Amino acid sequence: MIDSFEDLIRQTLETDFEPHYSSAAELADYELDEIVREDLVFNIGTQAHARAKSVPAWAISG
Repeated sequence: MIDSFEDLIRQTLETDFEPHYSSAAELADYELDEIVREDLVFNIGTQAHARAKSVPAWAISG
């Protein structure tokens, strides 16, 4: 339970997120506008907004 904004900041700073980062590093990279088999699609649309704002995964891969 988070009691206040200050508590949120404190808990964030005190939490070790490394295990989550490590497990996420093993996941596939997807583009912002990419639709994958596991997605539940209600409306595909044009994805124009997402494409205009997206940064390719290769540009931020570590």
